[in-house]
Amino acid sequence: MAVLEKIEEKYLSRLSELIEMGRSLPSGEFEDWLEEQSFTQWLTSSKILLSKIPISQNHYLADFSIKVQHPREYARGIGLGILNALKDDIKSGMLQNTISFIQTEIFSDFLEMAEHIFEQGHKDPPVMLAGAVLEDSLRKICTKNEIPVLADSNIASLNQLLLQKQVYNKIVFKQVDTWKAIRDFADHANYDQYDRDKVKDMLDGVRKFVGEYLG
Repeated sequence: MAVLEKIEEKYLSRLSELIEMGRSLPSGEFEDWLEEQSFTQWLTSSKILLSKIPISQNHYLADFSIKVQHPREYARGIGLGILNALKDDIKSGMLQNTISFIQTEIFSDFLEMAEHIFEQGHKDPPVMLAGAVLEDSLRKICTKNEIPVLADSNIASLNQLLLQKQVYNKIVFKQVDTWKAIRDFADHANYDQYDRDKVKDMLDGVRKFVGEYLG
C-alpha cells in the first residue's frame, strides 16, 4: 500500500470511530437532550479531525462548527451527517484533487520525519522514507499530467514514463534514477553502498523535486 493510501486509511478509520461515538452518545436529563460531557468530547474530537483535513475550502469544518454546538438530538444528527459525508467523499475519490494528503504538505511531513531520524545519527531508515515519498510523488506527478499508470508501476517505470512524456528532462531522470539506486541498496540491506553525504543529498533533492513538480 502506498504511503498516502495509508494516511487516507487512517482518516477513514478515525471517521468511523467518531461516527460510532456520535451514535452511542447517552441521553441527558431532558427529552431531546444528550449527556453534556460525552457530547462535548465527541464535538471536540470531531472538530479536531475535521481541522486536519487541509482542503482549500473546508466546508465540513465550517458547517460542523456552526450547526453542531448544543447537546441536542438534532445537532447530533447534523454532525453525523457531516462526518458521513466526508467519509463517503474520501472513499469515492471526490476529494482527490483538493485534499492535501495527496500533495506537497504530507510529503513534507514524511521528509521532515526522515530528516529528524537522519539528524539523530541513523543513516538507513531515512532512505526508505524518502524512497517511499519519491515513488508516491512520481505517481502524483503522472496523475497531475493526466498520464495513466499501472498499479504495479515502480520508480523505474514511472521515471521512464515521465521522461517519455517530457514532463522533465534527462538530467532530472538521471537524478531520480540515482535516488532509486540508493533506495534499492537500503531495501536490500546493502548499507555500505552509500554514505551519509549521499543520504543528505537525497533528502534535500527529493524535497526540492516534490516542491517543483507538485508544489
